[in-house]
Amino acid sequence: MRHIQVLEQANFLASIGCQHVIITELTGHGKKEFDVSTAPDPNGHSHRDSTTWLTSRGKSRYSADRLLRIFINKFGSDVVNHRMTAAKLISLYTTYMALYPKDEMSVNRIYYFFKRLASREFVISYCTEKKCKKPFISKNVRDKQCMTCTTLSKMRKHTAKPDCQPTQMDLPEPISAVA
Repeated sequence: MRHIQVLEQANFLASIGCQHVIITELTGHGKKEFDVSTAPDPNGHSHRDSTTWLTSRGKSRYSADRLLRIFINKFGSDVVNHRMTAAKLISLYTTYMALYPKDEMSVNRIYYFFKRLASREFVISYCTEKKCKKPFISKNVRDKQCMTCTTLSKMRKHTAKPDCQPTQMDLPEPISAVA
């Protein structure tokens, strides 16, 4: 029964665009044993072993923080010493894509992300904002806020006008439902 389950996991990973190297490492079934062609990623992404997306300060960093938080919620906070399995990878991918279907994420990117965390290439920090305190990924230990809080504080700085008194907004008159 276990053998059938592993083959099903390998088949599913292949169907969502997982690289053969990753399928072999997680299931023990290589191309010769498990003859299936890897389908293109359903979302059109073809990610390989790269960390460029983690070092950028844009939308991809939000994705990294989201992925880390999903992992911690599902499997606990020991991210560095975890052992990735096919079942965990499938669970992370399906959960992430269900929550954030428009994000640029692939099963390969998730796998290599956690491989990089295990090698301690990136630091897991906790946001210093009082209301947040959530974990986030950083390559720089001096980063004190997650991307969400950093963006929000920049927005607050840009919208705050010095020495301005708050003004009352002119609201439209309420419309009566009775004609």
